[in-house]
Amino acid sequence: NASYPFSLNDLSVCVTVASRYLELAGDRAGKVPWEDLRYLFGEIIYGGHITDAWDRRLCATYLEAFVREDLMDGAELFHKFVTPPPSLQYKGYVDYIEEHLESETPAAFGLHPNSEMLVMSTRTSE
Repeated sequence: NASYPFSLNDLSVCVTVASRYLELAGDRAGKVPWEDLRYLFGEIIYGGHITDAWDRRLCATYLEAFVREDLMDGAELFHKFVTPPPSLQYKGYVDYIEEHLESETPAAFGLHPNSEMLVMSTRTSE
């Protein structure tokens, strides 16, 4: 395997492209063009750096395994919030979110649960 000059810019471009495609998918009744995303990531953005055929094949295999339709099924998008089933209509999603999404907690933002107590005690001592 060769060493390739992947950078944070490559990752940033992938995030921007994926974000845009996912936004557009909402306008097209939820149809995400996963094959297009795999091609963009594997052949253009990252693939543009890959020169070895076997490395290109490995990259394509990883993309096939991770960038696919059921990528978000059962994913925890927010602390203790699992993705809703894809069969819901708009009202169903709103109801699901209102029912299953907890109020904001420190853990939801990657903070230690005790950080909330620290903030509250600091506010009371002011």
